Amino acid sequence: MSKKLLHLMHIDNNDNHANLVSATVMESQLPCQISRFADAESGLAFLTQNNVDSTNRQSFPDMILLDLGLPGIDGIEFLTTLRTNDRTRGIPVVVLTTSNQQEEISKAYKAGANSYIVKPASMEEFVIKLAEMSMYWSMTAELPELVS
Repeated sequence: MSKKLLHLMHIDNNDNHANLVSATVMESQLPCQISRFADAESGLAFLTQNNVDSTNRQSFPDMILLDLGLPGIDGIEFLTTLRTNDRTRGIPVVVLTTSNQQEEISKAYKAGANSYIVKPASMEEFVIKLAEMSMYWSMTAELPELVS
């Protein structure tokens, strides 16, 4: 099974969670490049800039890891906006958030999430979930080639 470089956009306003995601991905030794954004506005701005070409694999993400509880535009609004834009609608989005409420889970899938992962309270479980998620998306899943 060959490993392919996974370009991951991570949108999370919690520095500790963002650092844990980066450390876990590095520790897993999976080929992954992470671009982190602390809010949805900056993530959307990056994705919709004219100088970011979706055919340039160095800059455009293969997938997005998204927290729902963001300042300003929340994760659901981000997903809705992402899915209405021709350029970004095909990017897989994994929601990684603290809420295990069925209403939030349903909203996320209705807005276009491809997966929903609840951040566990235990650090050990968090690392395991992140490693499994990274392995699935970089080694198992076939990701779409996005066109601008």
